[in-house]
Formats: sequence, structure tokens, C-alpha cells
Amino acid sequence: MEQESKSFFDKLKDLEKLDWDKHASPELKRKGRQTEAIINIIFQALFVAAANYFYDKLDFINAELFLQVLPLINIAAMVSITMQSVSIIQPTKMMRSAANLVGLIFSMVILWNLIQIYPFDLSGLWDGGDLDSIARIGMAIALFATGIGLIVEFGKLMWQMGETEETVKAGKE
Repeated sequence: MEQESKSFFDKLKDLEKLDWDKHASPELKRKGRQTEAIINIIFQALFVAAANYFYDKLDFINAELFLQVLPLINIAAMVSITMQSVSIIQPTKMMRSAANLVGLIFSMVILWNLIQIYPFDLSGLWDGGDLDSIARIGMAIALFATGIGLIVEFGKLMWQMGETEETVKAGKE
């Protein structure tokens, strides 16, 4: 009896057909959310450490102007780390959405303030074009994308709150 061997790509197609959420246990999903929160905490701690250490060491950043934004970055990171820590303790979709929502709000505030104090001196980094315009466009796109993320995350939070209320009502009836 010969077994038909499938190619790597055929096996990938089979995997794509699976509904992973249906097959994952609640315990596995909880551990995934906790792992995501831990990775976010590590990333944010490293980012804050780098922002506080390197802000005056990079030639293209005006340290005096950046000091106006640095406290916002520190506060945002601490609030986000706190929210992520709470979501480790209470790893629900609603808590993850709330943590993401808080992080996105602070991200928008920080991006808006960075755009306000923008005059970075990027002329020495690249001779091939107008890097200042590219940086401005990049920050505007990032602000727009963060705004979309904020709306989506708010919608997810409202949806999950509605599901929770329906579950409570269904349990009482």
C-alpha cells in the first residue's frame, strides 16, 4: 500500500483550511493572550529605555524639543505596561482590547506631539532626496493608521461588552 506524499505547499493549503479558533482550547487561547501581553511589556520597556537613553545622542533629534514629548512617552508606556500586566492576570478578549485601546490613545497623543515639534534635522542622513518630507508623510500615515486602529479596537471592545451583557442576561433567564 503506497502512501501518496503531499508536497510542502499542499500541506500548507490543508493547514489554511483549518479553523484554528475552533480547534484551540480556551486554555491555549488564554496562554496565547498572556504571552502576547508579556511580549508587549518587554517591547515597551526596551522602547522606553532606548528613548530615555538615546534622545540626546542622535544628531538629528533636537533634544530640547524631544524633552517635551519624552514625559508623554514614559507615561504612556507605564500605563500600557500596567494594562498589559492586568491582562496577564485577567486574560480575556475584553481586557486585551481595553489595554490596546489605552495604548492606541497614548500613541495618537505622542504622534500628534511629535508632529508639532517635528523640525528634526535629517539632512545629513540621506543625500538622495527630501527626507524631511518623507518623514512628515510617514508620521501622518502613522497617525492616520493609529486612528483607524483606535476605531477598530473601540468597536471590538463595545462588541465584547455587548457579548458579555448578552451572556449574563442569557444566564439569568
